[in-house]
Amino acid sequence: MKKTTLMAILMAATSTAAFAASDTQEFVTKASSSNMFEIESSKLALDRSNNAEVKQLASQIIADHEKAGNGLTTAISQSNAMSKTDTKLQPRTSLLENHAEMLNKLKTADADDFDAAYLDAQESAHEEAISLFEDYSENGEVAAIKQFAKNTLPTLEKHEDHVERLDDKETGDNL
Repeated sequence: MKKTTLMAILMAATSTAAFAASDTQEFVTKASSSNMFEIESSKLALDRSNNAEVKQLASQIIADHEKAGNGLTTAISQSNAMSKTDTKLQPRTSLLENHAEMLNKLKTADADDFDAAYLDAQESAHEEAISLFEDYSENGEVAAIKQFAKNTLPTLEKHEDHVERLDDKETGDNL
C-alpha cells in the first residue's frame, strides 16, 4: 500500500514537471508567433496605410517587438543553459495558424479598409498576447522566461491602448 502510494506520488510529480516544461514551451511558441505577427503585419501597414498615425504606430510596434524578440531569445538561451534536461526550449520560426490567417486577411484587405482591418487585428493580437504574458508572468515555471514576460507586459499594454485610441478615432467613437 505504501509502495503504491509512493509510486503514485512520484508519477504525479514527474507528470507535473513535464507539464510545467510543456507550458513553458507553449508560452515560447505562442509568444514568438505573436511577435512575428506583430512585426509582419506592421511592416505591411507601413507599405499599405496612407494614415501617418497608423504608420507611426506600426513603426513603434516593429521596434518594440524586434526588441521583445531579442529579449525572448536571450531568456530562452539563459533558460536552456540552466536546464538540467536535454529538452531545450525553441522559439517558433513560423506563424501559428491563427496568426497566419490574420496576416493573410490583412494582405488581401481592400485599400479603403486596410487601416481598420490592421487596427482590429492589432487589438485582437494584443488582447491575446496580454493574456498570455499575464498568465506566464504570474504562473510561469522558468525564471528567465517569467521575468521576460513580466518586463514585456507594459509595452504590450501600451500598444493596446494606442491601438484602441486610433481605432476609436478611425471609427468616430471618441468619448
